[in-house]
Amino acid sequence: MSSLSQSQPVEPHLTATPSEEQLADVDKLIEDRQFVPALAQLVPMLKVDPLNCEIIDRVSECYFQIGDTKTAIAMLEFLIENYPNRLNYRMRLSKLRQMAGDVDGAISECQKVLKMDPKQVWAIYHLNDLAPFQRDSKWVTLLRKLDKSNKLPAGAQALASNTLGQVEAASGRHSPAFRHFARAKTAQKRDFDFETVKQRVDDQVAYFRPKKHTSA
Repeated sequence: MSSLSQSQPVEPHLTATPSEEQLADVDKLIEDRQFVPALAQLVPMLKVDPLNCEIIDRVSECYFQIGDTKTAIAMLEFLIENYPNRLNYRMRLSKLRQMAGDVDGAISECQKVLKMDPKQVWAIYHLNDLAPFQRDSKWVTLLRKLDKSNKLPAGAQALASNTLGQVEAASGRHSPAFRHFARAKTAQKRDFDFETVKQRVDDQVAYFRPKKHTSA
């Protein structure tokens, strides 16, 4: 916190709720990776409006970026305590716990999200990253249904297909894995010819598949 006091910023004119312009100024500082000056703007706002989730969220991000993960996590825990239905905060907390080495805590947050909304693809994706699924996992079964529904938004579709690809690859099923990865890329609207990529994948799988040796 000494770096904050040394910067001696000119405090903005504060009201009970920060204006869009004030938050936009903070967001520009964060975008430019000027996290200490951003905190210097945010902390006075937080004193005026200590339950403002938009401020707390940004404060948490800044503390994380300057290496104070403990404070960043504490801010997110406070957010979740006051806004328990905001699943995006729980997912961010899960990521921070993972980065802090608390894998069990990260898994727990993912499970809480999925208990509230079992179709949160981002949570399923992250849970697989923390504790890789078996092919017969209930989450893989759900992902297959969601993946085939063609009703997911592009971002969620990409995550679903990517997760299924990881599961298939981990089980040694490289051909379906590559097809899922190709589907993920399609969902991300990357420019490529799917049929051409599919053929290249099939060729690579055939090339690297163990050959059957026969006796002469």
